[in-house]
Amino acid sequence: QMEPKKKPFVQLLNFNTVHWLMVSTVGAPPSTVRVYDSKHWDLPQITKKLVADILQSHQKHINIEYVDVQEQPNGNDCGVFAIAFASSLCFDQDPGTINYDTTKMRSHLVDCIEKRENGTISYMQQQNPRPE
Repeated sequence: QMEPKKKPFVQLLNFNTVHWLMVSTVGAPPSTVRVYDSKHWDLPQITKKLVADILQSHQKHINIEYVDVQEQPNGNDCGVFAIAFASSLCFDQDPGTINYDTTKMRSHLVDCIEKRENGTISYMQQQNPRPE
């Protein structure tokens, strides 16, 4: 039996009802999921199982890569960062190389929602990329 061809995905996840992050297979090797988390937390086992279910892999093991993304400066912007990471990735930008302007992120997201636009994430980026 052949396994159906899987398309890359971008998915926002909430775990423990207190934290948002983004996972994706965009640009990842087979059976690998990349985690974009502004708190840099390790995924709990139940979230790893959810990620494996989303991947729909029949492999016994999947690889989870944690991408080094900008850390949120407070305890309440994880959702805004997760959306920014997803938007960047969907616009062919690497969230691991972007320094987001935290003074504009929330208001820009509200503007996009109110205007029903898929606003480019570049508005939320500071001029200088993240240091290596």
